[in-house]
Amino acid sequence: MNPLKTIKGYLWWTYERGSFHYDVMVTIILLFIFLAPLVIDFRDKPPALNPHPSTSTTSPQVTR
Repeated sequence: MNPLKTIKGYLWWTYERGSFHYDVMVTIILLFIFLAPLVIDFRDKPPALNPHPSTSTTSPQVTR
């Protein structure tokens, strides 16, 4: 098979469902979905919350 035709088929998603190339495309998409967060930093973590101002964060003083 012509490699250029195969790549063109992947780009335009022309393969029938259940064919080998269709399964390859779906596998690549699923690998990206599940492995990309491990490799790519999407910076989508929620911001750190500040403690409530009414709570005391000081430690008790020790007197001798």
